Amino acid sequence: MALIDLIKHARSGNGLIATAAPYLKEMQACLKGEGACPAKLFGLDSADAWKKALEEADEKLTYCDPNGGIKSVKSEKAELSEGSILDYDAILSTSQKDRDGDILRTEGMQLEPGMPLLWQHMWNQPIGKMLSIVEQNDRHVVCKYAVADTEMGRDAAKLIRMGALRKSHGFMPIPGYFEMIDVEKSADGSMTPAGYDIKRCSVYESSVVSIPANAGTRILRTYEKEASAIFTAVEQKQLESEVFSRWAKGLYDNRQRFFPGADFGRLEKMMTEMKKTVEDMVTAKTPGQKDMQSDSRPKCSECEDGYCDESGTCDHCGHVMPKSGKSAGQPAFIKSFDESVAMTKSYGMPDSLPGSFESVQRALSRKAEDYLEDNGVDVGDYEYVTLIATFSDSAIVCKRNYRKDSEYCYRLMWEMTEGKPAFTGQPEKVEIEATVVSKALDASGARIKEMGADAYAKKLVSSAFADGELSDETKKSINTLAALINQPEEQTNPLTALFGG
Repeated sequence: MALIDLIKHARSGNGLIATAAPYLKEMQACLKGEGACPAKLFGLDSADAWKKALEEADEKLTYCDPNGGIKSVKSEKAELSEGSILDYDAILSTSQKDRDGDILRTEGMQLEPGMPLLWQHMWNQPIGKMLSIVEQNDRHVVCKYAVADTEMGRDAAKLIRMGALRKSHGFMPIPGYFEMIDVEKSADGSMTPAGYDIKRCSVYESSVVSIPANAGTRILRTYEKEASAIFTAVEQKQLESEVFSRWAKGLYDNRQRFFPGADFGRLEKMMTEMKKTVEDMVTAKTPGQKDMQSDSRPKCSECEDGYCDESGTCDHCGHVMPKSGKSAGQPAFIKSFDESVAMTKSYGMPDSLPGSFESVQRALSRKAEDYLEDNGVDVGDYEYVTLIATFSDSAIVCKRNYRKDSEYCYRLMWEMTEGKPAFTGQPEKVEIEATVVSKALDASGARIKEMGADAYAKKLVSSAFADGELSDETKKSINTLAALINQPEEQTNPLTALFGG
């Protein structure tokens, strides 16, 4: 097996084995502006020297193990090695086959003592070194590192503490100890490896990186936690070196700022389905049970098969229940439609089943303001926080001002912790834009034109709340919607314009 074939595999951009060139090119893409050429920032003699460096980096193999990462961090002066601002232990690599079919056998790794710790595999900008091998076996390699007390080292230390960086390493396979695995035969008869088994290799440097090189300059959803920490460092102006500051700002300026808004053509259907969902909860039953009627009649405690009328008399066995009796068999979360509507009007959110998406949304909504304040976002006396969107692993919350027409929105990651939803990571500031698709509005637009905005608004609201009163604010929202439908060429509109801020 020739080394050139493995390097071609790394250049393909299909796996976690990559060359060092994409990491350097990513830096070049972020270093825009006056006086920001790579040659100057990285202390090179000329632009040709940077070009040559990229060519050399394209021959160097790297690997960023998704199962690796920083395990523990020490920053107390008494615990630090000499000249260090941060010592940490990290899983350099594991022997697990990655999602691309590659395996790097950790028991066969030869680590050079005192090998440099680099930033983004930039060979001429060491930020520290490896201190020792903590553990090496056929499962993983764990090493101890020291980050130097330099301008770039201090920035790297901050990002490491914030969870913004991952581990990668440069390696060279030992001839005769790597081979193709899971070979695929192409239509022309050529053999293409689906992965490589690296049985023995020499590891000559370790790096801290923001995202795997083959992810390019686009921030992938998988790395949102790291990206969020980097953006926080930019917003709070925590970075001091020019290299780190320009790199982080480049990622920040190119971040995803907009999220798709509501598809108003589906609004009526959504509200109708909301009503049906609540009614289905009210009439929920198990095999052998009668429907739990929406009048929430108490179940008979004597026979458990019948329901009692207003006098307390069971319609099945005739037993009369005490006046103070309650429904013994009806689950606590089954509520009448009227009761659910009352809760919605009082608290702004409908009733929900434990463990449902709605219950997650309510729990996150209650925690949003405290979490923002705990993570450096000030909520003033005339401001409030509202949750406007919940996704599978993130939520969008907005801070609004009662007195001013202002809004600041943040994306918060969340996960289930001990069966309960909880926010994680740093808030990431985002901008919101609602996307209105003309085709989706055709049917609803025809109804609004035919019925009029007020009548259509009443119809929408009554779909969910039969006796609901239409507020002036709701009329304003629907009138705005009607205006948009009358002008279908408008493709995007700020969310604040739709809902009055």
